[in-house]
Amino acid sequence: MKGQETHYFSEQELKKHEIIQKVEDKRLKQKLAERDGKQINRETLRQWMTEGGLYKAKRAKQVRTHERRLRRACFGELVQIDGSPHDWFEDRGERCCLIVFIDDATSALITARFFPVETTDAYFETVKEHFKRYGMPMSYYSDRHSIFRINHPDCTGENKMSQFERAMSKLGIELINANSPQAKGRVDRMNKTLQDRLVKELRLEWISDIGTANRFYGRIYSRYCTGVYRPECNNYKS
Repeated sequence: MKGQETHYFSEQELKKHEIIQKVEDKRLKQKLAERDGKQINRETLRQWMTEGGLYKAKRAKQVRTHERRLRRACFGELVQIDGSPHDWFEDRGERCCLIVFIDDATSALITARFFPVETTDAYFETVKEHFKRYGMPMSYYSDRHSIFRINHPDCTGENKMSQFERAMSKLGIELINANSPQAKGRVDRMNKTLQDRLVKELRLEWISDIGTANRFYGRIYSRYCTGVYRPECNNYKS
């Protein structure tokens, strides 16, 4: 089977087409073929457009690399906290948020509770549950949500601290805000794990409300805690 003959436009012929300034090179190639019944090599077309000042090559995106933060040396030294809004009950109930606490040194799941939305009160309730199980940590590690810090530049003095931040300060717990989404990758990975596994568990039990989900999670907590647990070690990189 013979291949289709390829015709090349001269630079002058190409510039006669008013469409050249209105469409990108891929679409222009199609339009020229429709209009004149000819085909043009795409790379040749791009070169002609570049020479005529009608095409500007896109600059390659620079890939930003983030150095992995060292894990803390001991269990309980630093706890990462985050909210995970998701369709936890799928089409059986309303969308809600799971507040998740994990240990930084081991990636062990410390506690998690369902709430309608991510709020300061929701975090206080989860902190209380955390204290009951493991006592107070040295530090909490969070994102830059307004729950954890005041982002308005005009706030000064005590008004510069959020309610949650003031409470942790009085308890002597350091609150650290992540400088980038990549910095809280460990808790994000836990969120993805729970969105996969826990959703299936809730589906099998046909659970469709927050109260029942929290009671059910209390019964299966150890399953998730041990399933992702990593041995403690000094200066371990994730």
